[in-house]
Amino acid sequence: MAWRYVGFQASDDDHYLAGGLGWLEHFPYVGGSHRALRHTITLPVAAMVELFGLNEFAVSMSGILYFLGLVALNTFCASRFIGLLPAFTGTLLMVTAPGFVVTATYVNADLVELLYVSTAFWAFVYSIEHPDQRWPLVLAGAAAALGILTRETAAAFALFLGLLFLFHPMMPRKNYVTIAAGSLAVLGAEWVYLTAMTGNPLYRIGVVEHHDVISRAAELSRTHARGVPAAVRLFKDRAAAPGSSRVLRLLSSFALVWYAFIVLNPKLYLVPRYLVVTASLTSLLVGWWLTMQWQAGRRALTASLTGVLVGVNLVGLSVTNVNPRFAERELVRVVTTHPGETIYTDPGTKRRAELFLRFQGLDERTVSSGMPPAHALVLYNEESMARCARTVRCLEVLSSYEPKSTWQEITRIDAPRGLAAEVVEALPLQGLMPRDVRRKITHPVTPVVLYRVPGTVDGRN
Repeated sequence: MAWRYVGFQASDDDHYLAGGLGWLEHFPYVGGSHRALRHTITLPVAAMVELFGLNEFAVSMSGILYFLGLVALNTFCASRFIGLLPAFTGTLLMVTAPGFVVTATYVNADLVELLYVSTAFWAFVYSIEHPDQRWPLVLAGAAAALGILTRETAAAFALFLGLLFLFHPMMPRKNYVTIAAGSLAVLGAEWVYLTAMTGNPLYRIGVVEHHDVISRAAELSRTHARGVPAAVRLFKDRAAAPGSSRVLRLLSSFALVWYAFIVLNPKLYLVPRYLVVTASLTSLLVGWWLTMQWQAGRRALTASLTGVLVGVNLVGLSVTNVNPRFAERELVRVVTTHPGETIYTDPGTKRRAELFLRFQGLDERTVSSGMPPAHALVLYNEESMARCARTVRCLEVLSSYEPKSTWQEITRIDAPRGLAAEVVEALPLQGLMPRDVRRKITHPVTPVVLYRVPGTVDGRN
């Protein structure tokens, strides 16, 4: 994680930090957006900021702790139910995948939801073996509810249990009522709190329901047919012990139900981050299959496949852009190296840099998105301008922030190049690699340019 640390992104985590600060500054607090209502994220962020101060690492620390908890939970539970070596191999595949380890280094809902859903799943599996014990049933329900409060996609677990209840209960059906009671206790407590604070019993539904508008036709037009991961069929191997076979069937079934719930849900964007639960479950299934191949004597094949999978993950990690806010960080650096001056930039860059300035104890008023006067310093962020041009909600007149021919270029600032970029540049891959892919590896971040406005009327115009 230290190698691929992202930190603060000034994106969704901006809302989570706002929610966390709301709890610290306006307790008791009710968030005004669907992200600020995700208490499982905003409360830990508030705790980290209270303990370690308002800085970038403190804000990201809760996500790191959630990920470490997820790794420990999956390794422990999987080793108990399907074996130590499958658990270790599956966890190795997961922790080297960019979608997990990079995501763990900034605040987001993906891995938090995955932790609570995984807790609910393993508690449910345990309750099948011990149907007379009530605590795992209550834990499964409470964890599922916390997953739903984190993100509503966790309702896929309720669908999974509903299908089992109807067609293959695996334990007395009354136990499912106990699971539901555990969920309703948590959801009901939150409903009572929001109703008491707002006077609106439908407050959460109103906020969540109207937070976004999705063109499902546009989403589907970008989605091609996808094969169901081959790993979900591997549980059929007869070498598995009866207990392991049952758990593997549950893993594969839940992975499929989650996948179908996301892909067929018209309320959701079709993006990979909604499928981390399926990816996590599949990694355990693949880990189990590789273990079976090893134990069957196919050790060279198993070692080769494991090396290839981990190697592909590491390549993916090496080319992942872990500095998406390069321009905003450079803006803060320019502010610190030019004390007393106001730095001008476009509204998007200014907005995303506000918390970076706050992390450094700098006044947000040192950056302006107004028209730069004579002698002013201007940081031009081409990527921000292009992003705004692609967004229907962009209200800025972009031509107002384009560099003028009379402006003096002070310096052009490039992001540091990683090892992957150096390797790609050194290899003769011009004709083998698509230009866009090559650019994303060698220049994942667009440079920023610092200009000085001349002290003439023509320069200002």
